[in-house]
Amino acid sequence: MLFRRKSLMAGKSSTDLTFWILFVLSISFGLYFSDQLKILKDYVIYIQMVILFIAFLKIDLSEIAKQLKRPKLLAYVLLIYMIVIPAIIYFLSLSFSNELMVGLFLLAVLPVGTAAPPLTSVLGGKSSLSLILTILSTLLSIVSIPLMFLFFFKTQINLDYVSVIFTLFKLIVIPLFFSETFKRLKNDGLIKKINDNSSILILILLFVIIAIVIAVQTEYITGNLAEIAYHLVVLYVAFILFQFIGYFMVFWLKKDEKITISSSKVFNNAALGITLALAFFDAKVALILVLSEIPWITMVAIFNWSKKYLP
Repeated sequence: MLFRRKSLMAGKSSTDLTFWILFVLSISFGLYFSDQLKILKDYVIYIQMVILFIAFLKIDLSEIAKQLKRPKLLAYVLLIYMIVIPAIIYFLSLSFSNELMVGLFLLAVLPVGTAAPPLTSVLGGKSSLSLILTILSTLLSIVSIPLMFLFFFKTQINLDYVSVIFTLFKLIVIPLFFSETFKRLKNDGLIKKINDNSSILILILLFVIIAIVIAVQTEYITGNLAEIAYHLVVLYVAFILFQFIGYFMVFWLKKDEKITISSSKVFNNAALGITLALAFFDAKVALILVLSEIPWITMVAIFNWSKKYLP
């Protein structure tokens, strides 16, 4: 078990280094080749569909039945994840600019990311519980995201909610369908190769998306560095809030399960948020979701340090 944990930590360190290399490269490419990359904006949704296809290949849907033996806990956690925390973020951000407010709210309503189960395991949590939260929150987000925006923003933002539902359906259900179909075609060798390299494949595709967002917002970025730094500070506060609400909302559970619930909210599907922001909101909202990738990855180290002091 100790050897496995060390291997996971070594793998995480390697992924962290790759993340930062690709992150810097994606920003550099986005700024330098902005004119060329801007034309790819409409293709971001298809890149995200490929990301989810790769991610779903590693998820065994048959595991859901085994994990559904605690329906009250799962319902409670998903209620806090997808309604209560976004509501808290909405009221705390009322004094912010519209772009920052919408960006934070979108960040809060996102489902659990597919990276959450392995990262949860690294932090000492239960990856199986994180996995079921990933699946359920992702499927529920097709309805919950548009409904939450409709309830809280109403006439504040001009949003085609039917299109949002259709887009989420297309983004999630189609990749899920194709991944399950692909598994049944007996392509075990190819699936194993994809799964073995899924982390790097997803990172590369994610940073293609980030480069496109940076390209779209090149002029804004170069002229508003102080505002971007301020957004980063706010995002770190939001992620720390996600961590502590997630941890203490299940105060009666054992520590490994509290870590699981907390980390699963922190490691959300930011790539989905970026895609939705580009499709339905101001490009500045998409930039805020891109910036959220910085606290997203560094929260692994912050979480690993802070959990020592948590009950």
